[in-house]
Amino acid sequence: MSSTREFKQLEHKEHVMTNLRNFKDNSVDKFKEASISHDLHLKEREENKRLVEEAKKDHRVCVRGACSTWMEVTGGVPQGSVLGPICS
Repeated sequence: MSSTREFKQLEHKEHVMTNLRNFKDNSVDKFKEASISHDLHLKEREENKRLVEEAKKDHRVCVRGACSTWMEVTGGVPQGSVLGPICS
């Protein structure tokens, strides 16, 4: 009788350990996915900052050899910015 009880306790412990391993594996996978997503988000933010800083430079327009004076651009959305579709 005691051996049956011990066997059931052992089965229960194995079941609990299996569930803990599965939980740990799933948690690690979700953490890795979140880390990758966060890294991509940071790269996109850095790229957007670079584009905005680049757009703050002075610009001029040239048509058929005639150019305007250099002026600071104070509006608009930089080409290639992921904000373009939102701001348009």
